[in-house]
Amino acid sequence: MSDDIEYCKNLETNCLGGTENLTCAEGHIGALCESCDIYGVVYNEPYSMAGDFKCGKCQEVSGNVIKIVAISIWTLLSMAFAVKSSISMIRTIVMISCFYKMGIYFGGKTQRGN
Repeated sequence: MSDDIEYCKNLETNCLGGTENLTCAEGHIGALCESCDIYGVVYNEPYSMAGDFKCGKCQEVSGNVIKIVAISIWTLLSMAFAVKSSISMIRTIVMISCFYKMGIYFGGKTQRGN
């Protein structure tokens, strides 16, 4: 035991203070109330990290799985569209370059960088 007092510096609302066993906000445990009761030992229900120094009930946090899956699908579709567009543009550039080397020119003025 020590007489040193440490104040909650990261998220003060996690610390309720007092001398009883439950000196942290619900779901939080530890000396500075920065850990979550992941096994449900103190609060009889498991809690997991829901943000920086924040804990949420595992049942509530599991709803994030749907959001993560939806965002992942959207990201994959966006990447596929971007790659497809890039491939199409590269094919066009290669085709124009081949025509240019064969001496086939299309009407209109074009500028070609060196």
